[in-house]
Amino acid sequence: MLDAVVNQPSRAIEPKHFAILLPVFDDWPSFGSLLKSLDTIAKDHQLKLSIVAVNDGSNLPLPADFGADQDLPNLHHLEIINLVCNLGHQQAIAIGLSLLSKRGDHSAILVMDSDGEDSPDDIPQLLADHNNNTQHVVLAERISRSEGPVFNAFYFIYKIIFRTLTGQKISSGNFCVIPIEKCRQLTYMSNLWNSLPATILSSRIPHRLVPTHRAKRLFGSSKLNFVGLVLHGLQAITVFAEAVAVRLSLLILAMITVAAVIVAGTRIWTDIFVPGWASSMIGILAIIGVQTLFLWTFTSMVVLKNRSLMQMIPAIQYTIYVKDVLTLFSRNTVSNTLDSSNS
Repeated sequence: MLDAVVNQPSRAIEPKHFAILLPVFDDWPSFGSLLKSLDTIAKDHQLKLSIVAVNDGSNLPLPADFGADQDLPNLHHLEIINLVCNLGHQQAIAIGLSLLSKRGDHSAILVMDSDGEDSPDDIPQLLADHNNNTQHVVLAERISRSEGPVFNAFYFIYKIIFRTLTGQKISSGNFCVIPIEKCRQLTYMSNLWNSLPATILSSRIPHRLVPTHRAKRLFGSSKLNFVGLVLHGLQAITVFAEAVAVRLSLLILAMITVAAVIVAGTRIWTDIFVPGWASSMIGILAIIGVQTLFLWTFTSMVVLKNRSLMQMIPAIQYTIYVKDVLTLFSRNTVSNTLDSSNS
């Protein structure tokens, strides 16, 4: 039944019909509160919004009265994609984007977190920028954050490391607007499984930045601990694995060269004298340099070899992770290609 999604032809895109995609893991109170804000945004700005949540294997069941249509009169559609297990934030987004791009019912897809940290007040600004630049991905640039000073300090260090290793500047997260045509392109890129923002940067798809402020969570605290945050950052860096391998090797070789110059200069132009220490140090640095070159060569060969192997393509393989799709309400004709599994 799920295979029918892959072979289904794309439908005509309705002008200014936007889908909002949100991954959810157990945080039903925040998601419920966010839905009310989205309903208000749709009313105030006369937006046609369909809400698609990806339930990433939540342990807590969906509340019985969740998403009643009479409580959300200005939203056109609300559905929940239930995954067979918990895969992670980025994987849930990749699955949602793959399903929506196959349907083709929307002119663009807006991705945001369900905990309220991506402020719904920024949605009109992002969509307005999209309407003026329909061939660009619109990224919400985080010019301020709501987390404490410790997190901000580590995040600042991470951005420096990311820029040094990849050559790319990252100042945005998942909060973005993706035109449906660009979304189809992204879902055929295997790196989407690791990181949406990094895949957008590496895809050569044109993008724009819109300044936004990071809001606070609506309820509770984040379930992502320090280790999870580090892994999340590393996932983004792995998207640029080839560039990282080259830049890291060049950085090590540059450090070795500088160290060798310092050792030679100290030996020649100072009175410091320890028998054999200069030649020993230069010999050690030479060994490290040779090892670095061998490591760089081996890494490059592995990366190039992997290019010839079949990668994880979200647009093709996402269906195996979808348990079912629950439509809570729909006020217009929206394709529900997976809903038959619920009947």
